[in-house]
Amino acid sequence: MNRWWAVPLLTAAVTMTSCVGPARTTDDYARKARTTAEDVLSSVKTVRLAIELERHHRATHAYLSVVIGDAERDASEIQSTFDSIQPPNDRSDQVRDLIDDVVGEAVSQLGDARIAIRRDDRDGLLGLAGQLDGSATKLERISGHAG
Repeated sequence: MNRWWAVPLLTAAVTMTSCVGPARTTDDYARKARTTAEDVLSSVKTVRLAIELERHHRATHAYLSVVIGDAERDASEIQSTFDSIQPPNDRSDQVRDLIDDVVGEAVSQLGDARIAIRRDDRDGLLGLAGQLDGSATKLERISGHAG
């Protein structure tokens, strides 16, 4: 029996399960925003640690390049996933604007760190520490992990 019809059906099923779920309420959207901030915070802290390793000459350039590049990619994917969620109302639009600003700034800084490490710009990389600390503080506040 020819089962050619199963391929499009299987493809559709896989595609549907990989989509981001909708946010039906303001609270649900806010929860997704907090999770986004928390996940990007992890990437920021990873790069902050990488910078400290570089500051104290405790890791190879190649290793730090991979770590920083992976952290930037992860944060960018997290940002993209959040941006694909439809805000359910006007109040959620304000949350979206805040997340876009704070997460966008952090992702940009992670990109700057990737560029600096790959250009062997040690001073540029070390100079990003304070900016990343500022982004980490903002992300901690949003995610509810401020100390």
